[in-house]
Amino acid sequence: MRFCRLVDTHRYPGSIICLFALLFLSFFTGVSGTALAATDPIPSTYYQDLVELFNRKSMNVQKPSELLVEAGYWQSEKVIFRDVEYSSEVWRLTNDPDYTRHHNTVNRTPWNRDGSLLSLFSSRYVPGYEHTGWFRFFIMDADGNRFRLMEPHGVAKATLIPDYAAITAWDRENPSVMYFAYFDGLYSVDVSASDLMTLVEPLPFSDRRKVIMSYLSEDNVVLVNEKSSSSYYFNIYMIDLKKSPGESGRLIYYNTDFNITGVEGHSVDNEWHYHDLMFMRKPVNSFSINFGPSGDVGEYVTFEIPYDGNSDNISVAFTKYDDVRPYYSHPFWAADGRHVAYFGESRVDANDWGLQLRDHLTQTPIATLTPFLKAGGGHTAWDGYDPDWVFAAATSWDWSGTIIKAKTDGSYSAPFVRTYTRKNGGSSDYSSFARPAQSPDGTKVLFTSSMLQNTDTKTDVYIAVARRPYPPKNLRATSVSQSGVSIAWDDPDVSREVKGYHVYRSVDSDNNFWEVSPGLIPARQYLDTGVATGHSYYYAVTCEEHSGLESDYLSNVIRADVSGGSGNWQNYRAEGLSGWDTTPPGRVGKLQVSQLASGVYELTWESPPDMDIRYYNIYYSVAGNPARDQRRLIASPGGLSTRFVDWQANTSYSPFYGVTAVDRAGNESPATYYPPTESDNTPPATVTDLEGSPSP
Repeated sequence: MRFCRLVDTHRYPGSIICLFALLFLSFFTGVSGTALAATDPIPSTYYQDLVELFNRKSMNVQKPSELLVEAGYWQSEKVIFRDVEYSSEVWRLTNDPDYTRHHNTVNRTPWNRDGSLLSLFSSRYVPGYEHTGWFRFFIMDADGNRFRLMEPHGVAKATLIPDYAAITAWDRENPSVMYFAYFDGLYSVDVSASDLMTLVEPLPFSDRRKVIMSYLSEDNVVLVNEKSSSSYYFNIYMIDLKKSPGESGRLIYYNTDFNITGVEGHSVDNEWHYHDLMFMRKPVNSFSINFGPSGDVGEYVTFEIPYDGNSDNISVAFTKYDDVRPYYSHPFWAADGRHVAYFGESRVDANDWGLQLRDHLTQTPIATLTPFLKAGGGHTAWDGYDPDWVFAAATSWDWSGTIIKAKTDGSYSAPFVRTYTRKNGGSSDYSSFARPAQSPDGTKVLFTSSMLQNTDTKTDVYIAVARRPYPPKNLRATSVSQSGVSIAWDDPDVSREVKGYHVYRSVDSDNNFWEVSPGLIPARQYLDTGVATGHSYYYAVTCEEHSGLESDYLSNVIRADVSGGSGNWQNYRAEGLSGWDTTPPGRVGKLQVSQLASGVYELTWESPPDMDIRYYNIYYSVAGNPARDQRRLIASPGGLSTRFVDWQANTSYSPFYGVTAVDRAGNESPATYYPPTESDNTPPATVTDLEGSPSP
């Protein structure tokens, strides 16, 4: 907490919760039942110390979706916790007994261009619609604080097209536009224009289903392919969105039956279907194609196909049968189109299995990014634009079941989150793999996990934070006088997700920084008029993403000396100062709880006066005041929230809740409890009886 506004706060009187008080509150607040458990139940199996969330996993509760949707938006389902092995911040974004995932294949990120929105795919019940288990698309704010059903309109079949397409891809330039392929054409949806759907380009052979299997090229070309009921086949379509409809070169298409002969490991008989297809992110927009069945391992040779499909210019991209070009398992191309990350060997028969980085243009290995036999198989993720970091989900060897972040110079690699997926036993499907996706600036990885589902055929969506956004660079003063200090700065080199900035100031010393800007500001400049002659002012700036993440270290620090009618400034310190904010926010006020149905409770509260609240933590117990501990955590609604409906409470006992505020620096306030205690200083009970937690 570093900036406050003055409002009235509320403190509850009393220090002892007695049976009489509980009965009194139950009568007047509508909370029924007075049973108090001796201890909180402990599930036989749980992960990440999410004890209470695993308790709720076993409850057979009907989700009251009508109570959870307001003005078209679902309440936040987010829970923010720490990975118990690696201490990374992890968000569980969805909580529904039905399936939710980020897409129907690999090779595309669910984030839009600037990281402000996510597209999710869910079979959840939607109030007002028949619940058939049919998948629908949802649009979620990047901070996970709210999401809504996408409801396209504007063309015939508008509501059918996205659901039937099952795959979408975001525009490379417009953060509000996403694309779907259908039998008769390519369609766009503008989520900033009430989901207006437009036919972008009619496509021939309208009797054939079409999908977008690859992300868009870096210069906004859409690659559409045809799909039968069981595989991909027939034609490839290229739609160049830079060209106007009807303009020459706007649409080209050709057959995938190239009749490639004389290549070891390839059969012409396989050219009617393919396992994988994606742009290589090159300026010439060539793409890679791996022939073979879509639902199984393809051939151990992958071809590079020119944009125009000219068979004379087709070449082998990589293969297991060539001493120069090793086979790339689940490759992902960097934004420069030159470098590629993949699982495998650096060279054929090098026997250095792991996550590799290679210069594809010169066919030169750059680095084996992981230690020998630490990580193998799985999927890579380099969707973003940070050239320094690549992610990968290993499925074999020591780091199996984790997501790795690896520095592309080979100097660092390590797991940073354990996914705990496919842990329920029984059947599972392809989507229950973690399948990581990288955010545009590489600050986060999104993955799926069945950890908190009852079956591995259903998943929730999670995000793990790999790093905070980089701070601005080149902070400087543009004028210094007794009337004010004007400063300006530049964006960091990787800044697609940056929403705005925070300006911090320390007076007459460099160790007491407080936010001086009025919250998040969008401009790369700021005028501080609160200065006086004879003082020195130290300034630094941070970036904040659309996700709510703020830089965890400051920009370079400058010093401005105000004297008389003028002043001067100097660069004082290089970037890197951290830990400037260690002050927790104030308590939430007036926490009230009312029962809406059996096991369903509505919580409301008043925000504390702090301006930097990022989210709230809600803790739950049936045995007294819950500990401010991950084991009792049930929800983390956003900083603008003052209401939450808990629909999975234990129906046999009365609820005890604690609500805290967490600021952008991660400082957490003391809890406010329900039922209220006589003193806000009363510490929570210690969580006990937690033996038996399974090792990872």
